[in-house]
Formats: sequence, C-alpha cells, structure tokens
Amino acid sequence: MKRAAGDLDALVAAARSFAAVQDSFAPEAALAAAMGPRAGQEPVVAARVLSALRQDCTVEAGKTERWLMRPAARRKILAGDVSVGEAETPVANALAGRGAFALEELDRMLAGETAPEELEAAAVALDRAGPSAPGFDRLDRLRGALNTRRAQARTDAHLAGGFFGREAELARLAEWIAAPQSGPPMRTIHVSGLPGIGKSFLLERVVQMTRLSLDPILVTLDFDRAGLNVLEAHGFFEEISRQLGDAVPDASAQLRALRLKSAERRAAETGTTARYSVPRDLLDAMAGAVKGTGRHVLVVLDTLEVLRSRGETQVMTLFDRMDSLAEYGVAPLAIISAGRGDALDPVPERVEDRIRLEGIEDSAARLLLSARGVPERLWPRILPLARGNPLLLTLAAKAFEDTAYDAGDIPAGASEETIGGYLYRAILSRVPERLRRIANEGLILRAIDAEALTGAVAPALGLTLTAEEARSALTELATHHWLVESDGAGKVRHRQDVRRAFLPLLYDGTTETRRAAEAINLRAAEWYGMRDPASALYHRLQATRFGHPMPGVPAELAREITGPILDELPAPARDAVLQAQGRRSGFARAGAPEDVPKDVGLGELPLPAPPGETTDVQVVGDGAGAPLADTEGRAKRAQPDERAVRDLELMLEKGDLREAGHVFSAGFGGALEAASPGALVALCYLWLAGRWAAAFDLFRGLPRSAIERALEESPHLRGRVLLEMQAEAAFGKLLTMLADVRIFDLARRSHDASQRTGMVGGALDFAFLAASQTDAVLPRRLELARSLLASAYGATDGAGDADYALGAARSLRQDFGLFHEPLEGGGPDERRPAVQAGMLQALNPYGAPLHAMVSGAPEGRIAAFLEGLRPRLPEAAALFTPDLRGTETLPDRLRAGPPDVVAALTAMGLCADWSSAHVIGRSLADLRLIATSAERWRRTVAGMWSYGAGCPEGWTGQPSEDRMSAARLDRLVIAPDPVAAARRQLAFWQGASDRAAGRFARWVAAARARGDARIGRPGEALTALLGVGAPGVVAVPLAVLTAHGVFLQAKGRGPDGGAAN
Repeated sequence: MKRAAGDLDALVAAARSFAAVQDSFAPEAALAAAMGPRAGQEPVVAARVLSALRQDCTVEAGKTERWLMRPAARRKILAGDVSVGEAETPVANALAGRGAFALEELDRMLAGETAPEELEAAAVALDRAGPSAPGFDRLDRLRGALNTRRAQARTDAHLAGGFFGREAELARLAEWIAAPQSGPPMRTIHVSGLPGIGKSFLLERVVQMTRLSLDPILVTLDFDRAGLNVLEAHGFFEEISRQLGDAVPDASAQLRALRLKSAERRAAETGTTARYSVPRDLLDAMAGAVKGTGRHVLVVLDTLEVLRSRGETQVMTLFDRMDSLAEYGVAPLAIISAGRGDALDPVPERVEDRIRLEGIEDSAARLLLSARGVPERLWPRILPLARGNPLLLTLAAKAFEDTAYDAGDIPAGASEETIGGYLYRAILSRVPERLRRIANEGLILRAIDAEALTGAVAPALGLTLTAEEARSALTELATHHWLVESDGAGKVRHRQDVRRAFLPLLYDGTTETRRAAEAINLRAAEWYGMRDPASALYHRLQATRFGHPMPGVPAELAREITGPILDELPAPARDAVLQAQGRRSGFARAGAPEDVPKDVGLGELPLPAPPGETTDVQVVGDGAGAPLADTEGRAKRAQPDERAVRDLELMLEKGDLREAGHVFSAGFGGALEAASPGALVALCYLWLAGRWAAAFDLFRGLPRSAIERALEESPHLRGRVLLEMQAEAAFGKLLTMLADVRIFDLARRSHDASQRTGMVGGALDFAFLAASQTDAVLPRRLELARSLLASAYGATDGAGDADYALGAARSLRQDFGLFHEPLEGGGPDERRPAVQAGMLQALNPYGAPLHAMVSGAPEGRIAAFLEGLRPRLPEAAALFTPDLRGTETLPDRLRAGPPDVVAALTAMGLCADWSSAHVIGRSLADLRLIATSAERWRRTVAGMWSYGAGCPEGWTGQPSEDRMSAARLDRLVIAPDPVAAARRQLAFWQGASDRAAGRFARWVAAARARGDARIGRPGEALTALLGVGAPGVVAVPLAVLTAHGVFLQAKGRGPDGGAAN
C-alpha cells in the first residue's frame, strides 16, 4: 500500500509539473505526460491523478474542456526544481529564457513600437513563469508599455473617422501644453460645452497631436470613473503613479513596490489622523521617474462636473493635489480639462483660459446634414438658423421639409432656446391634434407604452383611448425620429436632447400646459403606484413644483433616479433625492453664500472656560477665559436650512472636512439651540475641525439625555463625537456612565462603527479600558490604546503588547524620513522606558485636531509661527528629542505649509510640546483646549496617569513625574551650562514674551506655595511644577532655573531676573 501511495504521489507531482509550464491544456494531455500508456490501462489511478490536479486548476469555458493552473499553485511548483525539457510553451520558453524571452529580445520589445498583442503575450507568460524566469524583472516594464500602447490604440481608433475643424481651439491647447508649468499654483485650460458637443473628443485629438510632437507623459483622470477620490491622498496618487509607471517602464517596478507600501499604510490607518496622511516616498519616486526621462507631464482632467457635484471644494482639493505633484518635483506639468457648464467656477484663479464649445463648426454641421439625408438645397436656410447647435440642426431640417415653412416669424437676435421653441411648435403643428398632445405632453413621462398612455396620459388630458387606438398612436409616434426613440419592446422615449430642451417649456409655459403637466404627474404617480415605485416617486417629486407636499424619498428608490432624470426635477426635489443617495445637495453652490438666518453667530460667543475635572494632577491650568454669558435674553434662535444640516452631516460622514467647512460657513450663521439637530451636527463639525472652544460651548448646553440619544440615533458620528468630548471634559463622569450596562453597550457599538471618525488611542479609548468591563464586551479596535498603556505602565497583560504601538510609531515616522537608530557605544535603545515613551509621542491623536484647526481657518498668529518654525525643526529635535535621526532634511520634505509642519511636529513626538508652550500667554482658546488634552495624553503614555482616579486595571503606582520629563531633566542637569540650556528651551517656543514670562513666574510661585514641595533640587522642582499644571515642555527648564535660584522670590520677576507681567 505504501508503494502504491508513493506511486500516486509521484504521478500527481508529474502532472502538476506538466501543468505548471503550460498555458491552458487538455486534462488528457496532463495524464499522458504523467502516466504515458498507463493512463488507459489504469483508469482508477488516472481518475485520482486528475482529481488531485483539478484542485490546483480552473476550467476555461469553450467547446472543449481546458484547464489552467492557478497562479499560487504554479508559483509554488516553479519555485522548486522543475525541468522544462523540450516543452515549447510560452511559459517553458520564459523559464528557459529562450526565443522571444531571451533578455535581448525582451529589451527589443521595450525599445521599439511593439504591437500590443505581442507585449501582452510576453507579459502573460512571464507572469505565469514567475521569478524563476530570467526576464521576470522586465515584467513591470512590459505591462507599462502594454498599457501605454493600448491607451494610444484606443485614442487612434476613436479618432479613426477623422477630426474636422476646431483648428483655433486645438492650436490654443497645443500652445498651452508646449509651455508646461514648473511650480504652483497649477492652472488649466478648460473646455466646456453642452453634453455631446465634443469636449472629450477635442481633448483626445490634442493628446494625439502632442503625443507625436512632444511625447509627454500622459496622466488621464476621468471623474466619471468610480473609485477616483481626491479626498483620499494615498489612492489618488497611487492611480497617478500607476499611469506614470506605464509611461516610464524603467520606473514601473519601483513605483509598484511603493504603491503596495502606500496601500498597506492606507489599509492600516484609522481615525482622524488618516485624513492628512500623504504617500511622501511615492511622490518622491514619481518625481525621480519624471526627471530621469527629460519629458514633461500632461494631465488630462475629464468630466469635472461629476467632481464638482460631490462638493464645491472638491475641485479646490484637486488642484491642491496638482500643486503637490509639482512641489514634489513631478514637473514640468501641463493641465488641460473638460466638463459641462460651470465645473470650475469654485476655482476661477486656476483657469488660465476657457474654451467654450458653443456649437459644431460649419464643416461638421454639413457632414451631419449630409449623413441625415437633408437635401443640400436646404442647407443655406438651415445653417444660419441652427448656429452649430446639433438639436437645432435636426429641428430646422425637419421644419424645412415643408417647403412652405417661413422662419421669418423668429425674432431677430433670438436665443437658441427661443429658436428651438419656434421650430418645435412649427413641426408639431403639422401633427394631428390628438397625436400632437400625446407627443407634446407625453414628455412628462419618462417612457410611454400603450398601458401608460391609456392609464395615465389620456385620462389626465381628458382623452378617451381604446387599447387599439393607443397602440396605433404609438406606432405613428415612433415614426417621428426627430422626436422619439423606440426600444423595440412597445415603448417610446423622447430623444434626450429634445426632452432636455423642451420639458421646461411644459412646466414654465402657459397656464394650460402647466395644468396639463400637473394633472399628468398626479395621475402618473397614482397609476404607477405598485407597478413602478421609482417612476411613481419621480412624478410625486415633479408634482411638488405645483405646491404639492414633498414625499418621503427612500434610499433604495432614490438610487434609481439619476443622470438626466434627476436633472429634470425642481431644485428642492432634486436636493431631497441627492441627500437620500448620500450625496451633496445644491445648497451653497456657485461659490456664493446663500441667505442664512442671522443672530448671534458662533464666532461672536465669548471665549469659554476650558472643560476640566479635578484630578490628582492638574494639567496646563493657564488662563480660563471669560465665563459663559447669560443666554436667556438672546433673540429666538433661527434654525439653519435643513439641507445645510443634512449636507454638513453627510460631509462629516464622508470625512470631507473642507466641504463641511464650506457648508457650515454658508448655512450656520445664526446661534443655535444646543439640543437641536442642527446644533448637534454643528458641534460635530466644530469638534472635528479643531474649533474646540465653540464645540464645548454647545456641549455644555446639552441636556443630560443628549449623549444617550445621539448614541442611539447617530452612533457613527454624533454619538462618537459626544463620547470623545465627554472623555475630555469629565473623564470620571464618563466612567460612571459606562458603568451602566446599556450605555456601555451603546458606546461600544458607536466605537465599532466610527473607526475613521474618531481619534484612535485617545482619552475615550483609555476610558473603555479603565471601565470595569471584561475583554469580551470591549470595542474591537482598542489595540493601540492597549499597547500604549502597556508601554506606559503595564496596564494590560503582556509587556509584548507595547510592540504594536512601537511599530505604528516607526511606520509614521518613516513617512517623514525619521527614525531611532541604536548607536555603537550605547545609543538610544527602544527598550529604555524614556526612549520608548518619546517614540510613542508620534502617535499623539491630538495632532489630528491641531492639523484640522490649522488647515481649516488658521489663526494668523499660529500660521505665522508654524511657517517660521519649519526651518528650525532640526533645532527643535536637538533640544527636545536628541535621539531622533533624519531631522536635518525634514524641512525640505514638507510641502503643504503650516498643516505639514503640524504633521511633522507630531511625527517628531512634539505635538503636546509645541501646542502647550506656544499657547502660554496667548489668547488662543482652541489651541489651549487641544493642548490640554495633548499634554494629558503625553504624560499618561510616558507613565504618569493623568485622567483622575479611574486608572485601568493593572496600573500600579503613580509616579510624581513622567518618564519623558524626567529624562529631559537629566539631560539638562548634566549639560555644560544647565541654566543656558534651560533658557534656550524656554525661549525656543516663546521668544521674548513678557506674558509668557509672567505665567512662568506664577507657576513657580504656585510650586513654592505647595506645603509639601521643596524645590531646591531640580527633581523636586519638576515634581512641584508638574503638580501645579505646568506642561512638561516648560516644567523641565523651569525646574532647572528654579533649582539654580534664577527665579527671584520677589513677585513679578521673570526667569531672567527681570520684571514679568
């Protein structure tokens, strides 16, 4: 039996070896190769061999059954010792490096104008052969060349019928492409016009021309294609890098590897920090690839109206992305674009020139008339009237079929809409009256068949039609090809260009036509009822233009109302459908704020006191601001537009803070009742945008039931935000709430549903771990919080848990070229608690609201400070994180102004430091609140629990200072001149600020006043200063200065011995 089993294994292995070097194959051929004549002699064994082989293969459809080995199985077999023997299959040849797969032959393919079919055959064979093939390293280049050839072939095929006219437009575009820009702000020449007028065709022609004359690197971004999202930087730049790799085959392998790295990073990221993550290494590699070719880049942006439909600021973000390309060196760069209507109205400064395609040229119009068989003798009458408009050409040709038709009734200088109306009515006047009403008012229905005609249209118009009469009318109507199209199944539809042009005339026309339109919509809504719920909804929505109530819009039906049909609806109905689809409405469009209710605006509210809770350790107790004003006497609140509320919520759910800010600015000008739905959505925006002062002002006005209600109604947004705010404002109170099993379950569900909305590893996550609940009921995604606390003080089981957070911190720092590297002779060691705590500061979640605050509407002083700080980042590292490497080149890696500086400071581990220090002595309410939370988090992760008495289970002891501060103090104490070093640290963030010096003096005075504090030694001084709320970044140098007697005991003396205000 053993010999028989071994024999079967050998036969299966032989069959697999055969299959691995084939393309598709007949199963009988595999048996013949493995068993020879035994296949017919031993059918049972042959069946077992085929059964084993079948598991590793797929079956190709066709007249005869053929098998193809699965990629994973093939790679596994070919990684071993497989002999290709005399096999002459493409895979065998690729493995042997012979014939077309010899390296010189592959290089010839890449260098020449190889046909796409030949490139595809080579790429498929090399992919199947895998790394064992000598030419495998050419695979990415072959794929890139293949994609480029295919794109060129598609363009050539599209233009094969010839391109006539538009010489002036082509010349202008070609001139622009020949003079690319080298840096931002990037601009475009934009082609606009009606649907079907030839915008994309024009772009394809100019691309074809420049391919032959300039050979640019082509990147095409068509926003009608699913998955192209400008908000997601990783995915957006990955797509551009893919196209660059196709155009520059030598760089394709490197770009592909970096794309995989970027995709892995994107998949791993959660929480608000994901919003500002950028694939910097990929962008650098793209720049290197372009530079190495000596060619410039041509970016074609098509169907931009789709992008704008997603939000007014999306086109702004698109051009910011284009700026980033140029800033990273993906240049010289030329951009051309196309889109219907006003697609680029939000960014007029980005439009170098506009090419408006008002109509087709005379040469193209003559070709169109000829193709439709219009007698040439009529052309001189048709062409001047149509003005190149394709619909007017059709209507004029139809009108002039009646030789008696006189266009003299059309007023001189009439618009195209007016001309179209005259022609339309002239043509309809020749149609029998009963059919004329069906042809005209029948526009109301999206499609007409005999049943709809007798059940909806005829009754509404007061007509009586039998089924036979209805079918006869439809048959006759179908012969009017200028007006309708038949689907061959008994239904006729009005041609889309006719419908688009003349449906508004029915709704905005005479009293009679409006009455007919109203009657048809009401009758159709009733008649379709259960027959076609989406059509019934469409007609109920159309009826709202006559004063009928807005119907409910179920999401499943809203999804069926798209494209031109959606455009036909009145604006309020269209907005209802868009929002039911989860899309942005028409509120606050066209770049101008709409009229909104005005009252006491959020910007006019007094500065609130920062939320606080008495804890064992007070944090950053500087300046509370004015108390809340009495609101009883305020004017009655005016509520924002309902569309604005829903749009704001939708944008927040999609993570589009920029568009949310646009909606908020336009729609929330009035003060709000704290418990209203509009206020809760506004609160979410303010929180996520880093405008914490106004957010907490609203938060304090909420009723006690608000959090529970939000967790039930909107767990993924409102519930998550209110939980986070509760964690920051009153950590102990949140723990009390979580002790309620029902509230805990709601909170857990909210946490699970909001991974990309909330801060990861922040106070809320710590609260879950501090709550007395078993692991089985905790939220799923607490890995980072567990790991942070494991590093901080053994808060969870298993010290190895800290590795998860350390890995995340390394990954984040690598994006900025930063790293910790042990040095010979004793350098930074990640196992040392203080070094580990410093590394983990790169994960400070409060970097996200700081980044949002600076990105959205940066306070001028903060932006100026950050701009000035950028070239000094290496100095900051030397003073505060001397173990960090790679900071020398950091300023040159930053491209996006102050927001990029915030991101870099967070990656350096200085999030709490810069925010806590810079706010001292300054009236920056938002920054103060975020800095408070960032510092509390910093201390906790560095081993000093700072959220009150409710520590997580397993947290042992409570040190009097955090590890980072203690380590920094040790470095200062052993410095050659501790006092000078301490002064440098204090001055770095503040400069010469008398107000800051006064605040320093008050902290020192408070430390001296503590009965249990003796501050004659640096360690004692640090403990006392941290205890009275001084943030660690200033407590450390102040401790050194105090211990050295630099601070005079006299009131009002600063750290230099001078007066402090």
